[in-house]
Amino acid sequence: MSLAVVLLYFVIMLIVTTAVLAGVLTIFGEGLDRDMLLKCLGINTGVLVFSLIPYLGMLSPVIWLAAVMAVFEKSFVEAILVALSCWVVKFVAFIGLGILAGGGAVAGQPPLVVHAHDARFDIVDPAGNVLRTVASVEEVLSALQNPSMTPMLRGGTVLVRCQLDPSGLPTGDAAELSAKLGSIPGVRSVRWEGKGAGTDE
Repeated sequence: MSLAVVLLYFVIMLIVTTAVLAGVLTIFGEGLDRDMLLKCLGINTGVLVFSLIPYLGMLSPVIWLAAVMAVFEKSFVEAILVALSCWVVKFVAFIGLGILAGGGAVAGQPPLVVHAHDARFDIVDPAGNVLRTVASVEEVLSALQNPSMTPMLRGGTVLVRCQLDPSGLPTGDAAELSAKLGSIPGVRSVRWEGKGAGTDE
C-alpha cells in the first residue's frame, strides 16, 4: 500500500467525516457557515492524528466527544446523540460506497494478516510489512478498527497465522481472536493457517 494511497484515504476520510459532522450539527440547530465547517474540520483532523498514536489512539472517540461538547457547547447527552447520528450516517454511506465499488478489484486484494505468537500479535499488511505489534486480543480488535487500517481491509478477509490443533483449528488466544474478528466493520471472512492446515470460517 503506497503512501500516496494512504494519504488520499485520510483526505477522503476528513472530507467525509467533516461533511457528516456538519450535516448532523445542522440538524441539531447549529448554523451552517464557514466557521462551523472549519471547527468540524479541526475536530476531525485532531482526532484522526490522535488515533494514530499507539495505545492512546484507543481514546480517540472520547477525545472526539469532548471536543464536540467544548467547541459547540453541547451537553453530554446531545454530544452522544450527535455521535450516534454521525455513526449511522457514515455506516450507511460506506456500505453504499462499498456496493457501488463492486467486488471485482476488492475481491482480488491479498488479506490482512494477524500473526499470533506466544505473547504477542503482529498485524501485517498485504505487502508483508508489520504495521503494529500488540499484546492482547482486545488490542488487535481495537487496532483493526482504527481508520488507518481501513484501506488494508478492502479485501474483506483477515488471515490469522497461528498454532493449529490436530483438527486444523486455531488454539488459545488465536481461537478467541478468530471468533471475534467478524465483529469488525469490513471483515467479511476469517481464515487461519499454521502447521498442517488452512481453513475458512
